[in-house]
Amino acid sequence: MEISEFLSICQAKISNDPFSRLNKLSKSALKEPDCIIDIHTHIFDKKTLTVGYILLRLLKCKIMERLGLELSEDSLLNKEEDEIYNEIKVKKLSDEGDWQKLENEIEIYSDLIESEELFGYNLKEAFNVLKKHNMLEVFDYYRDNFSIIKIPEFKKKPFVTGILLMDLEMGWGIKPEMKLFQQIAEIKGILLQRPIVPFLPLDPRRADLSDPKENLYELFLNAFTDPKTPFFGVKCYPALGYLPKDDRLDPIFSICAEKNIPVLSHCGGEIVSTYNKSIQVRDATGDIEFQIPGKSRTERAKYLTNPEMWIPVLENHNNLKLSFGHFGGDSNWEDHGITGNNVRINKIIEMMKNPSWKVYADFSYNVVEKNLFDAFEKELNKNPDLTNKIMFGTDYWVVLPGGNLLDMQKEFLTQMKDHQTTLLHSAPLNYLTS
Repeated sequence: MEISEFLSICQAKISNDPFSRLNKLSKSALKEPDCIIDIHTHIFDKKTLTVGYILLRLLKCKIMERLGLELSEDSLLNKEEDEIYNEIKVKKLSDEGDWQKLENEIEIYSDLIESEELFGYNLKEAFNVLKKHNMLEVFDYYRDNFSIIKIPEFKKKPFVTGILLMDLEMGWGIKPEMKLFQQIAEIKGILLQRPIVPFLPLDPRRADLSDPKENLYELFLNAFTDPKTPFFGVKCYPALGYLPKDDRLDPIFSICAEKNIPVLSHCGGEIVSTYNKSIQVRDATGDIEFQIPGKSRTERAKYLTNPEMWIPVLENHNNLKLSFGHFGGDSNWEDHGITGNNVRINKIIEMMKNPSWKVYADFSYNVVEKNLFDAFEKELNKNPDLTNKIMFGTDYWVVLPGGNLLDMQKEFLTQMKDHQTTLLHSAPLNYLTS
């Protein structure tokens, strides 16, 4: 599709009014003064993921090691990070046989995992998500068991959830059972039934695909020009192997700035990232083979997720609304709590303070790590002018292996009692609809 045609269709068919992109349930809820919002969740099911993704997420908690389990050499749960990445690279860990093997292992250890609450992990519940039949069931499991409306003081409040999709197919070259256009269709079905605001994943490499069902611009039009069930925002995950300033993304950012479509970018943990040491980046001169700085995969992922990578985009599109998911990530907040001077946290705060930009952040995933709460509260108290730009999010269901989500949400919101309204309502409402 020609860029001029794409821009023309977007300008004609997408409203500048964000309320026009809300489904009836979300629109009604957001108009209520006591509406609460979880801006950052995922409802991936088994059909949208790969075994490699699941295993990498489990490395975050390493519960098998903590339980002292001696696993067999061929156990999927016994694999190390580098081994998983190598198998992803050669397109292993992606077929039905691997899923069955993983599910069998989970079943073997499920009773032990469920009984070991002393580590604070909720691994069994994360596994339970994979048994759901579709994304609607995953969403309902979240709402009924882990969402903030399960906390008594929020139980009767109107509630809206931000749903973020992910494009592992382009990032890792592996094909999940459900392709992205099929995931879009399923989310549209959920939009008819639940108060959600969905975010479409972007990857510049899709701009070069000729199949209209797979092409970046066609997918965007599919998601945003449907008058009955339009998507609301876009999600970027640069760690999977691209730069935000890639020219193939620029037409979409141009429309997002013009039509008040919010952008959310992953800016946290590096465990799910590209295994490539170089990527192709497109600029005005053409395609460039770009060597990603860093001696390790983790260092390269940190480079790709650096908030400074967004500065050229913001300079080109001053009206763009951009949120940094995870507010830099737990390791940076841990350092910030010790030193009070973490480079990444400081950079995000500096960008939020720039009056020319509309930069936000959410504290998702970090809400289960109690050791981060004091540092976060200190920044909220120190920067009252930024409280309308800092949002609550959980990172469900990815966060489940990291701790007891419901209990930790209670502790987090209790400690942030002076900031509850802005975290849960004012800031996310501002991000979504202002």
